[in-house]
Amino acid sequence: MCVKVNRPRIDLEPAINQLAGNLPCYWLSYWLEKEVLFWALAFDGVPIDGGEIRLSDDVALRESLTIVTVANRLQTRWRVDPTLDVNLDHRLARADSFDEITLTAPLAALIPPALRTTSETPRRLILSPAPELAGIPWPIIPVDPEVQPTRRLIEEFELHFAPSLASLADVPPREQLQPAAQIPFLFSCDFYPDDPSPIAARGARVRFGPSSRIATESEVQPATSEGLLRTLAEIRPGAYGLGYFRTHFQWQEFAPTESGFVLEDDLLPSGWLFVADAGRPLAGLPSRLILSCCSTTGLRGRFGGESLGLVAASMWCGAREIIATSIDVRQTAFTNALDEMLIKMALTSACHIGGLRALQLRLLNEWRRYSALGIADDDGGDWSPSPAIWAYYQACGLRRTDAA
Repeated sequence: MCVKVNRPRIDLEPAINQLAGNLPCYWLSYWLEKEVLFWALAFDGVPIDGGEIRLSDDVALRESLTIVTVANRLQTRWRVDPTLDVNLDHRLARADSFDEITLTAPLAALIPPALRTTSETPRRLILSPAPELAGIPWPIIPVDPEVQPTRRLIEEFELHFAPSLASLADVPPREQLQPAAQIPFLFSCDFYPDDPSPIAARGARVRFGPSSRIATESEVQPATSEGLLRTLAEIRPGAYGLGYFRTHFQWQEFAPTESGFVLEDDLLPSGWLFVADAGRPLAGLPSRLILSCCSTTGLRGRFGGESLGLVAASMWCGAREIIATSIDVRQTAFTNALDEMLIKMALTSACHIGGLRALQLRLLNEWRRYSALGIADDDGGDWSPSPAIWAYYQACGLRRTDAA
């Protein structure tokens, strides 16, 4: 049976404290209505500022938003210049180039002045963007374009994404996590049969993949809905460990629970993760989860995606520390290498938020180095560390309080 949820009113302060593990943090939220972006900023759950940005008055910001939205095949809800060049890979090929700064500098208008002041870093920032902002590469936004050298948002803050504060009311209390150490790799579902650069199966206890690999890799099981659900049913919700998904994810704009993983035999809808028996999820997920699929945060939808999508469903099934993507990430050789880096980080980092930040800082420096050496191609190249890929991986879920 499915659980009927009657949500109470959400109080901002306890919701933010639950996300942040009672550590000091900023929370920045956006919503779009009729080409007006409304924003609110709080610190420690207490509102400190707010305002609105009229896209009709800020042409540069509207054009930058158009580029990152259209390039990522997302829907715009503002006027679009049909002559605008929306080649995102070209614009992000070289860090600090004219094309890159022309794109990212206007996005700094989304950063409230209170967040630009110099203070001890890294500060903690929880972001709840409007669905229309899912295409923004948040880590590389210049905090203040007037200050040189350019400091990016990821250099100033630990970025933590909260698709829906309301969904926190549905999350069962978390059990006490074990001390920080390399955690067990419980399962991997790596079903990407059209991968141009296939790699060996990940070293998980249970491994799912295309049936074409079973002949050469006997430990791999076929990635079917039945087989995967059977394995998840044996996992205690919130069990200490790591789970990993790398598949196509089919997004349904108007029916988030019908969105799902594309597997060998069929589509496994994310709504299956909400199925429960006597209040207990039938499918269990481990405490830490990597969703290296397309648009898994749920941020892109205005029809319940943020509270009915895959991150919310994963938290209901026990996952607490989640790495997800806000767009349909392009598959390249670098993407495969990035998956390996994400798995290593998730198996060794005390906190997934700080771990992802450390990885993205490394990739930011690699992007700058490639650009300075002139290695980056205009189209990004298969191995180029382009933020058009890595900047769209986001840390969601709850912060580990024993990893402060």
